[in-house]
Amino acid sequence: MHHAPRPAARLASALLAILLVPLAVAAQQDATLQGTLQGTVRDAATQRPLAGISVTVSGGRSGTTDATGSYRITGIAPGT
Repeated sequence: MHHAPRPAARLASALLAILLVPLAVAAQQDATLQGTLQGTVRDAATQRPLAGISVTVSGGRSGTTDATGSYRITGIAPGT
């Protein structure tokens, strides 16, 4: 009998996906040299997008995934 992954396992899979599947990290073209991080969080087992996942960057900047699993965090200081 095959059981669905437990919530903790799904969360761990989602966090791993955040670390392994970022779409882009780019510096904005303004004088403050702040960057943007955007990506998609997917369930490692099913590859389905995960909505409502909080993504946090050191320094306190954060974002939450939308219905498509996408997130975008702006205003990230260089070296963060």
